Amino acid sequence: MSEKRVSIAMATYQGGAHLNKQLNSLLAQEHLPAELVVCDDGSTDDTLVILEQFATRAAFPVHIHRNQKNIGYIENFFKAARLCTSEYIAFCDQDDIWAPSKISEAVSALNDPQCWMHSHDARLIDENDTVKGTFKQCEAEGLLKYNDISPWNTFFGFTCTFRRELLDQFNSQQRPVDLIDPKQRLAHDRWITMLAMLLNGVVHTHLPLADYRQHSKNIYGARKRNIIADIKKIKPKYREYLYKRYNISEKFSKIIINMEKSGFYISNEKKHFWKRQEFNLSKRMMMIDRKMPKSLIYLIKNIFSGVYGVNENKQIFEDILAIMIL
Repeated sequence: MSEKRVSIAMATYQGGAHLNKQLNSLLAQEHLPAELVVCDDGSTDDTLVILEQFATRAAFPVHIHRNQKNIGYIENFFKAARLCTSEYIAFCDQDDIWAPSKISEAVSALNDPQCWMHSHDARLIDENDTVKGTFKQCEAEGLLKYNDISPWNTFFGFTCTFRRELLDQFNSQQRPVDLIDPKQRLAHDRWITMLAMLLNGVVHTHLPLADYRQHSKNIYGARKRNIIADIKKIKPKYREYLYKRYNISEKFSKIIINMEKSGFYISNEKKHFWKRQEFNLSKRMMMIDRKMPKSLIYLIKNIFSGVYGVNENKQIFEDILAIMIL
C-alpha cells in the first residue's frame, strides 16, 4: 500500500509568539506532511515573516495565502482545508506543539476504511510550555459506537485529522448557524466531527498527541463546564439557543437523506437520533414559551411522554434551570 499523503491546514492571525514551536513540531513528525497550507487572516506582527523563513527550511512544501480581508478563524480554517491537496487533512492551530507520532497515529487509523476522522487527547501547557494537566475529550477509545458519545459533541479542531471526502461531498457553505456565535456558520471542527459521526467513523485515542496551549488569546480554552453559569449566560436567548439546535437537527436530517442518495450508509440509530432531536427541540421550545407554572407543568409532561431520551438527563436539568431563571 502506498503511503497516504497528509496535508496540514493552518489558520494564523497574530500568532508570532508561539508559531515557531508549532512549526518545528511539524518538522519533527515521524510521518512528514505532504504540505503545509497556511491562510493568514491579516496579521500585523511577525507571523508572516516566521512562515516565510520556515518555508525556506521545511522538508515539505509550504503554501502561504494572505487574506485580502479578515474573514474570521472558522472560515479561515475552511479556506485552508479546501486548498489542501491530500487524501487526509489535519487542522492545525498556530500555538500548540504536536507529538512526533501525531500524524502517523492518524494515518494508521484512517487507513481503515471505517475511519473517517481521527482524534486524540492532549496535554495542557501554559505560555512557558509548562505542563498544567490533561485534556480528555472522550471516555471511550477506538472506533466510537453510537452510545460512546453524543452526536452533539465536538472534538477540538487541533486534534482532528480527516478524509478529504468530508469536505468534497458536503457543501460547507450550506452548514447551519453555529451554536456559540450566531454571526458564524457551524464551526469547522463541529461540522467535520458531526459528519464523521454520522458515518460512525470517528476513531479516538487517549494518547496525548499534542500540547494544547492555554493563554489569554485562546479562542476556546479547556475550561470545565459549569451548567448553571452557562444557563445564566444564555438566559436572555435560551429559546434562540434551542432554535439553533433545532435548525441543526433539521439540517442533519436532510443531510442524511442526501448522503444515502449518494451511497453512504447511515445507521438507523443515527437517523432516529436526529429525527428525535427535531421532535424533542420543538417540544422544548413550546415549553419555554410558557410562563411559570405552565412551563413547569409542560416540562413534566415532556418527561413522561418521552420527549427526553434515556441519556438526556442533562437536557432536563438545563430546562429546569432555564424555567426557574427565565
